[in-house]
Amino acid sequence: MALIMNQGYCIWSDAESGVKDVYRIFRKRFTCAALPEAARLEIAADSSYAVYVNGVRLPVQQTADLPGDKTFSTAALDGLLREGENVVAVEVHFVGEDFLTVQAGVPYLMVRIFGDGKLVCATNNTWKCADNPAYFPEKAGKTSPLLGFAFMYDSRRAMNWRAVDFDDSAWRSAIAVEAASGWKMSPRHVPQLLELPEPEVRMVQAGVLRRESEAASLGATCIGDWLAPLRYDEIFEEDSLPWDKTGLMFPDIKIAADGEAALKFRPLSRRPSANGFYVIADLGRETVGFVHLKLDAPAGTVVDIAFGEHLDDGRVRCCIGGSSYVDRYICHSGVNDFIYVHRRLGARYIELHITGLAADAAPVLHYIGVVPLQIPLPPESKFESCDRLLAHTRRVAVDTLKLCMHEHYEDCPWREQGLYAYDSRNQMLYGYYVWGNYDYAAASLDLLGKSYDGERYLALTSPGRIKVTIPAFTMVWITALYEHHLFSGDASLTCRWLGQIDAIIDRALAEADPDRPGLYHPGSGKKIWNFCEWNGDLSGRGAYLAAPYNLYLYEALRSAARLHGFSGNHERSVELDKRASALAAELDKRLWRDDLKLYGASDDASEKIFFEHIQTVMLADGLVPEARVDALLEAISSGTLCQIDLSALRYLVKALLNCGGRARRLLNDYLQRIFDPIVLGGATSLWETRHGSEDFYRAGSLCHAWSSVMPYYCGRGLLGVRPLEPGFRRFEVKPCRGGLTAASGEVPTSHGNILVEWHDVPGGIALSVGHPAGTEPEIASYEETPVVSVKKYLIG
Repeated sequence: MALIMNQGYCIWSDAESGVKDVYRIFRKRFTCAALPEAARLEIAADSSYAVYVNGVRLPVQQTADLPGDKTFSTAALDGLLREGENVVAVEVHFVGEDFLTVQAGVPYLMVRIFGDGKLVCATNNTWKCADNPAYFPEKAGKTSPLLGFAFMYDSRRAMNWRAVDFDDSAWRSAIAVEAASGWKMSPRHVPQLLELPEPEVRMVQAGVLRRESEAASLGATCIGDWLAPLRYDEIFEEDSLPWDKTGLMFPDIKIAADGEAALKFRPLSRRPSANGFYVIADLGRETVGFVHLKLDAPAGTVVDIAFGEHLDDGRVRCCIGGSSYVDRYICHSGVNDFIYVHRRLGARYIELHITGLAADAAPVLHYIGVVPLQIPLPPESKFESCDRLLAHTRRVAVDTLKLCMHEHYEDCPWREQGLYAYDSRNQMLYGYYVWGNYDYAAASLDLLGKSYDGERYLALTSPGRIKVTIPAFTMVWITALYEHHLFSGDASLTCRWLGQIDAIIDRALAEADPDRPGLYHPGSGKKIWNFCEWNGDLSGRGAYLAAPYNLYLYEALRSAARLHGFSGNHERSVELDKRASALAAELDKRLWRDDLKLYGASDDASEKIFFEHIQTVMLADGLVPEARVDALLEAISSGTLCQIDLSALRYLVKALLNCGGRARRLLNDYLQRIFDPIVLGGATSLWETRHGSEDFYRAGSLCHAWSSVMPYYCGRGLLGVRPLEPGFRRFEVKPCRGGLTAASGEVPTSHGNILVEWHDVPGGIALSVGHPAGTEPEIASYEETPVVSVKKYLIG
């Protein structure tokens, strides 16, 4: 048998191979002779599950893992078990195909239930299993090649398999998954996601539709529907609408998941040219979670659920190229109350297309929304200043970070949910200044490290699998490991991954660029994507450019040298520093265009477009001779360069903080020009690029945490705090005024929060620094912001 931790084993419905997008249901009756004082359930599956004990769904989810290296989750069963017979029931969705967030894998389920420390139930061949007949995966298709499968659920075919008294005697017996015998199984490395209260939603549009036919995808079907918006009192019965005391209808029509209000549609017979209804609901802000529909409708009513981040087209943009952001639910007669827990939905707006109705039907919408999911986090650090817009922008940045943190860091909750090394490096660093959430960051760094191909690079995302990789992202992973060690003071990741880091570095240094002595080449072929940022040739879609890969390799060399220094291997540290210095000198020599006083992205003298990204990274990494700094600052301030992408703003902050008073004034203005239009336009999360929803062939994301630089700017820049030794044993406090007259705030550390407060006084600023035991501040100042008085005190 395929034993798991020597008790119970992994099971599945049959010895299937090559299956994908299947839903299986499992049940087991078990007996508790006495009611236990404490009980818990452990569960793991590929790929996701919904688990019920005595008919109650547990708020527990599968976390990301890799084939052969599995994780299980634990849930308390307090108050759920009873003396005598109990039932555990599980629905498993097996994806079975490679996406950004999952590999094809092997289908399985593992469950163990303990009462007072004793095993009372475990998966084995006495469990019953069946197909879930309500799902039609072959008809639903994919949302996109990145996010995964859509769902199509026909509740007319559903069984009440979760109920304690359900008769499963006709079901087949489960079988052991023999492939599991060699798997590693360990507890999940991140906390269980919290299911938060569902938001009240506001109707922003409603009307009738006409559907001529079904298209190739659910998204194409919905986008092909003809929509006719109506006044609310034309589409809904008046007695279901809220009215004020004067007899006027309220302008906002809202419904809540637990409220009594519901919207009753007027029959379609009043609109003979229409054959359906539609509504658009506003969740109030960007939200990530499980979609929840509650609708009273006749049997066979078809509800297409489209989700998106904006209404720039007057409706949800649910069909973009080959992607389809629509799921389908088919009603049984009566109240349909449905929550789909196998894929998170990221959206601000949900659009329902309701069809399949008789002309006299009058469905009632009780709710459409999302059960929000959030990772538990430490208390959030505070930051205050006289600038209310700055505070608001920082708030939106922090909210964006939270929206992109679930089982691991993710890039875009709406259309990808992938863990990338570049995106997550930003998210980690920015989050260190908000929460100091080092354990969560470590889990993502581990997951990325496990995707190493054994030769040169990490996978593009982890645990997903896709055919290309970005060489620079592997180098960024090394730098993120160094930053984690520096901020947390925890050496465990360094110990775990230093051998792999050396293997990656040594292979990189063995691949000299044949055309550019002194530089290195990332390789070529279909697998290699020389991406740097979404700007022109830096996107990797044009000719090979030497600068991006070699700049990030330089950072990786420096980072690896410091990690070896932390570990006591000074010989290796010195060696890597020398290789980094030699590479830096070669980059300066080859990339500098003396005629234009700029650095190119390559050594091609005919290069016509010059990128802020290249100038900024050179400045941030201290690779620019002093005599050239002013020319680069002039170019950046002139606006003549191809502007830096939002993904690389961390480099802009670091570079301009270190390049004089003029640069620091430029930094504040630069960030305001980017973010003021976004947040003043009502955004509740920050965009992926400057072009918002119109980028990427109109698939641009409006929620992307690699843009959440403001907590870093506030903590590193305005408060001036940065670690000098691992775990902030020594740290610098060097405040930048940034156009403010006063600022105060906290920076989390593993020892406790550092407290910084400063305000203007004649001749400079007065500074106060509180620091926890085990840390020691070093005070410094910029020439335009001299620190004229300092108060240092120990906290605790």
